[in-house]
Amino acid sequence: MARYVLPVATHAHLYHTISGLTLHRYHRMMGQFDTPAEQRVVVQKMVDAVSEMDPLFFKNMEDAIPLEKTPEYRFFVDRARTPLASPAQFIQELTGRWANAPQD
Repeated sequence: MARYVLPVATHAHLYHTISGLTLHRYHRMMGQFDTPAEQRVVVQKMVDAVSEMDPLFFKNMEDAIPLEKTPEYRFFVDRARTPLASPAQFIQELTGRWANAPQD
């Protein structure tokens, strides 16, 4: 919000605090195909800073669903192989998976 309200020439220090869980999520999402390089650098520097303070913080980080098993990963891999891959097919597959998911 602040970047839209503050003028470009404003001198300000905008601090952003996140939880450990959010950092884990950022780290996981950093592996997505469409993550800009600048964001990858920032997240990696945060991970490195935390690892320096607490080397065990990421030791037992488990990924419930490996990135390679997600529909998003397959979509981008298929899209890279076939430039005409349809986003509608991806949406259909994703919503179909949710519809067939077991309910608690």
